[in-house]
Order: sequence, then C-alpha cells, then structure tokens
Amino acid sequence: ISAGIQMDDKMLLFKESYVMYTTGDGPTDTGQANDFAPAQIITSDTGCSNPRSLVFMPLGVMFKSPKGIYMITRGLQVQYIGAPVERYNDLTITSAILVPKVNEVRFLTLEGPTLVYDYFMDQWGTDEEIAGVDATVYQNTFTYATADGIVNKETPGTFTDNGQFIPLGLTTGWLSGAGLQAYQRVFDMYLLGEYKSPPQLKVTFAYDFNPNPF
Repeated sequence: ISAGIQMDDKMLLFKESYVMYTTGDGPTDTGQANDFAPAQIITSDTGCSNPRSLVFMPLGVMFKSPKGIYMITRGLQVQYIGAPVERYNDLTITSAILVPKVNEVRFLTLEGPTLVYDYFMDQWGTDEEIAGVDATVYQNTFTYATADGIVNKETPGTFTDNGQFIPLGLTTGWLSGAGLQAYQRVFDMYLLGEYKSPPQLKVTFAYDFNPNPF
C-alpha cells in the first residue's frame, strides 16, 4: 500500500496501480472484534504514486497518480481532473492542502509553481513563485516552508511575496464572435477592472489559432 485516507465512512487504500476501499471500525486495541470489510477495488488502472498529494476536499479525495491528478468522488467515481495542469506532472508534490475560505486545493511543489484548483469554479491556476517542502493551514491561513528554511504566511490584502512584487498573468481561450472558427473583424476591445496600485499593464493578442502574440 502506497497511501491511505479516510473519506466519510470509508477507508481508501492506494497502491500505485489501483485503488481499494473498506468499511468498518477495525479491531479493538487488543486485536479483537475486527469488523473491517474485505477491500473492494474502485479502479484498476491508476493509483497514488505520492502520499503527500492526498487531500480530502468537499467533492471527494484528490491524489497524484503516475498519469496525473485524479479525484475519487464521494460516490466512488474516479475522475481525471488534472488535464489542464498535466504539463506539470513531472513536478514533485510536497503537500496538498485544502484552503476552505477561498474554495481552493493547493498542491505545493518542490520545484514550483504551486498548482491551485478552485473547486467552486472548477478552474485550475498556478502560483508561479511559490515552491516549498511542506505546507499547512495555520490560523485559517495558508502557510508554507521553503527549502532554505523560510516560513511564509499568506497575508490578505498584501500583493507582494516577502516584499517582492509578483506579476499576475491571464491567458484566455480562443474567442469567436460568430460560432466555431467563424470569420470576424475586431476593431475595439475594452478591459474592465479595478486596480489597487498604479498599474503596469501589458496586453498582447494572437489570432488565427497562432499562439504567438504580436
């Protein structure tokens, strides 16, 4: 067994190539009255390759498999949820933390970036400058330790990382004004938002499905 975690009334047991579950309270401290049910296989084509990636969240249990990040729902359905961040599959996940006040699951990695899943919006993102060896939620705030022994605590309302400015980047999907791959001309676009300090904004565009902006 590579990892295990409790989900509701079930105990999930992971190997690297499959996942099982059992129910029951188990034996007493004397080893008697063991009522664990025989383990049942949930999936036989993937399992957990990193026990530090296990995290129980409102939708179920998320974990890193050799094929990417998966989720077992509370109904025991297996879903591949990590397709948008599969380019980061080679990173070493050092901690998986539920941050309930912002509806996020954060996968801290040794190399960086941190992978962030917003389970309310069903969207993935990355914190490019955050890397570390372990993390926790301390006083209801995300806190992580770096490889060189520095502990950083998230501070709401602060837009720097340990005094260093961190830029925000956003890339949209392809936009079409008249259906799939339809031909349209765009003469004006407006960017609407609010800023907290004097902005330094850079906008680039790409077109005709060429990802290189001009």
